[in-house]
Amino acid sequence: MMSAHFCPSRATDFNYFGDNYKMNAINSQSSTFETREFIVADTVVFNKQGTHLTDIQKIVLRGAWQGYTYEEIADREGYSEKYLKRDVGPRLWKILSEALGEKVSKKNFRTALERRLTLANPSHNQQLDMDSCQDWGEAVDVHTFYGRTQELATLQQWIVQDRCPLVALVGMGGIGKTTLSIKLAQQLQSDFKYIIWRSLRHAPPIRELLEEIIYFLSNQQEKDLPETTNGRISLLLKYFRKSPCLLILDGAESILNYDRKDTHYQEEDEEYGRLIKYIGETYHQSCLLLTSREKPKEVAIREGEELPTRSLRLIGLDELEGQYILKGKGIYGSEDDLKKIIQIYGGNPLLLNMVSTTIQNIFDSSASDFLKQEIIVFNDVKEFFDSQFNRLQPIEKELMYCLAIEREPVSFQKLKNDFGLKVQSLELAEALESLRRRSLVEKNQGFFTLQIVLMEYTTARLLKEICQEIRTQQISLLKSSKLLKLIVKNYVRTTQSNIFFRMVLDQLLLELGSKKNVESQLDTILSTLQHESFKLEDTTDDIISLIHRMQVNLSSYK
Repeated sequence: MMSAHFCPSRATDFNYFGDNYKMNAINSQSSTFETREFIVADTVVFNKQGTHLTDIQKIVLRGAWQGYTYEEIADREGYSEKYLKRDVGPRLWKILSEALGEKVSKKNFRTALERRLTLANPSHNQQLDMDSCQDWGEAVDVHTFYGRTQELATLQQWIVQDRCPLVALVGMGGIGKTTLSIKLAQQLQSDFKYIIWRSLRHAPPIRELLEEIIYFLSNQQEKDLPETTNGRISLLLKYFRKSPCLLILDGAESILNYDRKDTHYQEEDEEYGRLIKYIGETYHQSCLLLTSREKPKEVAIREGEELPTRSLRLIGLDELEGQYILKGKGIYGSEDDLKKIIQIYGGNPLLLNMVSTTIQNIFDSSASDFLKQEIIVFNDVKEFFDSQFNRLQPIEKELMYCLAIEREPVSFQKLKNDFGLKVQSLELAEALESLRRRSLVEKNQGFFTLQIVLMEYTTARLLKEICQEIRTQQISLLKSSKLLKLIVKNYVRTTQSNIFFRMVLDQLLLELGSKKNVESQLDTILSTLQHESFKLEDTTDDIISLIHRMQVNLSSYK
């Protein structure tokens, strides 16, 4: 984790990690937990041992402040009471005792923290001149940083020279938005009096986030904050007008709801939308930089090349920058092999680091040996895409499947033909745009496609679902989907048919144990479909054709 930088004129190095607010029921009552005391606890621990309180320690501290027992905290947070009472709690009180220089327990820690806060009154401390005050929150260490020279220059131009009040940095997960935002902030330290970096990963309540930001900007002087969120936003803007501040909010997708077609804020975090809107529309001398997997609507409707609000979509690293990551992890191989790996994973830094670890552990760091296996979607990569795929709407999932089946870039009209009359052009266009905003679909000269690794992941996921339906005899995806005709067209009637069906049959053999069991399962499904064909949709004939084709392929198995 990155070493925290602080404002010299502050009474103490108060650096509260706002990334750990999402604490279920305990957090919903956090208004009784004084932010300043919590800042003191985290700060004195950091000053004593060089590390901040852990997430679980903060949960116990917050719960204890509310007066909850270990049992109640455990029930609310999903932990073992024994673990909290015998391990986390005692360690926490010991750490605080050492940091505060007095005996601290669950019973007296509030008094001890309040006493330390009193001693930390700014009037008792020497006020030092300052060039920049910085609060880095949970910003990671970016001492290893490759490329992004042009992106850094563009962002610096927008923020410093063009004085844009609102900038968004968007791109696929793992593409490097977080590290780029930190690197940028480091380079802009001389341009802003205040720099604040905060993570929205756990969707911290906005009132608490505003409280700690204002507390920092006011040098701990602003104590009686407005009760309303709007009042706190107005107060923040007052400080934004008073002094140049760079506020970075990382991971804005955490306050976006992907369960609907449009990008909008979850009910409890709609006020974040107002914060972004007001910062973008109001005159001041500061800047809000957002990072997100998807572009917030408050940015999308206001941005433009010559407008004050702008966004930069981050793409993968180029071949040279990608090779720095691979070679830095000890991966060796020909230049062509290294380039191929970078191409497969779209230059995504996180995916390149993931695959590098696999190549190290399984293939003795040999790029060539890894590529020979032709397996590019392993567990870490699968989990990475699962988290994004599971949040898609049904039509968005079908679009992903269609693009995976097509294999080659396709036009909007081709996709419209694949879906047929059941999907309106507007609905399809909205789904495509939603996938593009999340960097899951690429567009080039009017044609849409998937990155190689994402195409393989999506294909594997489709095959798994087909196998599950055959194994359970619950044919729902194929009945209701536009995919079936596409599968029949692109695989059954082409030279790729054997590849596709062998993949399905190999998986079925693995799950059902023998060729005989697979044959029996296919016969049962076929009999059921033929018997009920008059009741089913017009896809039934295609399903029967698909099953017949699988039986033909199965006959070649020994």
